[in-house]
Order: sequence, then structure tokens, then C-alpha cells
Amino acid sequence: MQPSLTTTDPLLAHAVRAGGRGKRSQWVMASMAHALGRKTRDTQWASTLANSLSISVDTVYWNTFGYSVFLSLRREPVISEIFENLLTIRRRLSIKHFVLLGRAWKKYEFSPETAMSYLVTAAEEGVSAGTMQVFIEGIEEAEIEPNQPDEWIGHFENLRKLANSHSNDLGIPDQLRWATLEYIDVIDQHLGGFPLDPPGDTLD
Repeated sequence: MQPSLTTTDPLLAHAVRAGGRGKRSQWVMASMAHALGRKTRDTQWASTLANSLSISVDTVYWNTFGYSVFLSLRREPVISEIFENLLTIRRRLSIKHFVLLGRAWKKYEFSPETAMSYLVTAAEEGVSAGTMQVFIEGIEEAEIEPNQPDEWIGHFENLRKLANSHSNDLGIPDQLRWATLEYIDVIDQHLGGFPLDPPGDTLD
């Protein structure tokens, strides 16, 4: 059975004392909230903490998520080697920076090194979390290769033209001619339809 939480729980009390005001307090509160979330599956702790700090439950969960993003970076071998740098960056940024970074990280699946570089840039430039988010989206969206439907559409257009030319061959047996026309019809159905050239005379 998961342990129940009360307002006298040390972790919860510490989170309430942190107050969630200011960068440092928010980080302390987030770390305690993260620990509470791991301690019990009972979601009552989030409501109790939110009520005590006069904030929403969503804010509690988002702050917890932001702290989990920090921990994820910390656990990455390539990042752990520069952990002190990560701590310095954390002191200069808000928990919201890590929340928005985490959402973008999940969406675009970039590397931990790239995630770290976005935080470093935000800290060095002194930009807000929202500005950092716009910056990340601008770069990552530009990196996404657009779908290239023209390549396969063009391929089947060429096949259709070839099939249509064969259907117009004077010496083609009627059975093959109608099979070719059916093939053309299938392509037209999938590609939205193209004007069908009239078949040549059969010269019976």
C-alpha cells in the first residue's frame, strides 16, 4: 500500500515552505513535488500542495515535469560530464524554461546535446521561456523534411502515360488493352484522377 500524505509530511512541508515564488523557490518546490510524486501514487499531494500555495494543480504537475526534464539531462552521460554547467544554467533559468524545453524535446526528439545547447543559449541571451520556445520551434521545424509526394506521384504519372501509350498500340490484344485500362483506372482513383486519353482504334 502506498503511504498517505498529510500536511505534516516532511517533503510536503518543505515544498510549502519553499513557496514557489522566485526561481530558487520554484526549483525547491519542484524538487520536493517530484519526490512526492515518486513517494506515492495518491494524487492528493498535488491538490494539498496547490491549495497551500494558492496555485493550480496543473502548475504543480508542470513544475514537477520541469524538474524531471532537469533530471533527464543530468542523467545523460554526455551532460553529466558538465553537470556543474547545467547547475549554473538552472540557476539562471526558470522552471518554465525546462518545462517548454521538455515539451519540445518530446515533440522533436532532438539529442541531449541539442537540448543543452538550447538552454545555454537561453541563459546566455537572457531570453524568456516563451522566446526560447519560439526559437526552438523555428529551428526544429526548419529541420523537418517536408513530405515529397511529387516524387511518387510523378512516378505513377509516368507509369500511367506508359500504360496509356500501350493501350493505344494497334496490335495489342483486347484482353491486354482492357487490363491496361483497368490499371490506369486504379492509378486515377488513388491519385485523384487524370484525364483518360481515348484508346486507339481496334481495327477489328
